[in-house]
Amino acid sequence: MSKKERIYNRLILVGNGFDLALGMKTSYNDFLFWYLKNLLITSVKKNQRFDDRNMSTKYFYYKDELTTTYWKSFNHQDKLLEFIDRHDTLEKLQKLLNENSPVNIACNSLLFKSIYDSSLNSWVDIERTYYDILKSNLKEKKEVEKLNNNFSFLKNQLEIYLISLEIPAFADSGKSTLFSEQFFGGVTHEEMIDASPEDSIGRKDILLLNFNYTNSLSQLLKNVEDKYQPKINYTINHIHGKLNSTEEKMIFGYGDEMDDKYKEIQDLNDNLYLENIKSFQYFRSPNYRSLLRFVSSNEYQVCIYGHSCGLSDRVMLNEIFENENCKSIKIYFYKDENDFNNKTMEISRHFKDNNSMRKKIVNFNPKDIMPQLTN
Repeated sequence: MSKKERIYNRLILVGNGFDLALGMKTSYNDFLFWYLKNLLITSVKKNQRFDDRNMSTKYFYYKDELTTTYWKSFNHQDKLLEFIDRHDTLEKLQKLLNENSPVNIACNSLLFKSIYDSSLNSWVDIERTYYDILKSNLKEKKEVEKLNNNFSFLKNQLEIYLISLEIPAFADSGKSTLFSEQFFGGVTHEEMIDASPEDSIGRKDILLLNFNYTNSLSQLLKNVEDKYQPKINYTINHIHGKLNSTEEKMIFGYGDEMDDKYKEIQDLNDNLYLENIKSFQYFRSPNYRSLLRFVSSNEYQVCIYGHSCGLSDRVMLNEIFENENCKSIKIYFYKDENDFNNKTMEISRHFKDNNSMRKKIVNFNPKDIMPQLTN
């Protein structure tokens, strides 16, 4: 058998698990906790009251797009703020907001009520919840208008929250190098089913497809790139946009055009129902076309790095995984083999050809565990 030289690119899907590994509170549960606590604090600081028709008084009354917050009896502001401060986890806030609570947060939005109810089971997926409600209201245009307004409000709140987070000081931790070593690692024969042991294998270009809105990935790599000589050829593509950016606005919505209901949504011939479908938001910047150029340019290996591989990015992930240039899918997992197994199942939902899926997913390797900066 003749020896061949095989040169592969590397496409790294960087998801929220990366920011969480750095110790950043970027999960939807973290955001929900911030939003609920902010409602309580704002209601007390505004010091407004409301007398309704049955003559009952609502103290420290505050209303926004999604909720109405009020306290059932009067108390001093300082005492209430101290009381709120003691509820320092989402679970504590959930216990506070039960029927016997001194404070009430009423949901004026089906979207937010669904999100909050899901959080009671420790599960929050804002984008998926939006799409499920959209599908159940295809004949209710007014409800969809309200749903879109509520979703836009939540998106703005999420951006405000993420902007408020501090990115850890990577220079103070030697573990930051561990991330870059996994990003910039080489491709092996074992990871490529179409490469024979006699072939020489090399790695060329690296594209880090960053699904996070934060700038943590860029900051980390700036701290370590001088350690590599010659310098590594890599590019970061902020596929879902950046925080506080006018050129690369946040892309937030749903992207499962393979869903059985999507054709029905298109056939409604009303753009209102497509406002938060990701495909139409990708046209706002050149990032998606840059991704398509990369996957068309050369054979490549995909690395899953903190990305859930959920259905909200299904169309994009299908284009990446089933592309004929995709030769391997390597999973960097969190904590243990259970996360690896769950990722393989999530990845399978993006394939139409299961034979192709089985050929591409690289088997479990305990060395492929993601570092955790906080531990």
